[in-house]
Amino acid sequence: MKAPDFLDAENRPTTIFKGDEIDVLSKNEFSVTGDLTIRGVARRATLDVNYLGQWGTPILGGRGGPGVEDPGGLRGDDHD
Repeated sequence: MKAPDFLDAENRPTTIFKGDEIDVLSKNEFSVTGDLTIRGVARRATLDVNYLGQWGTPILGGRGGPGVEDPGGLRGDDHD
């Protein structure tokens, strides 16, 4: 995934998703739409995510943060 033909992580180490719309599909399933920036290219994207629970994380100073997964995954050619 880090290779130049997919994420090109050596030259563009940051992938950003800024969600601004959330649709509740069920208790633990959500559809989140926002701007996804990969390799410097921003596009609208919708991620179907599953809520996995909440636990402490060092990024939040030990406070609880949500755990989610995107079972659909990302396609590198979506951002060519």
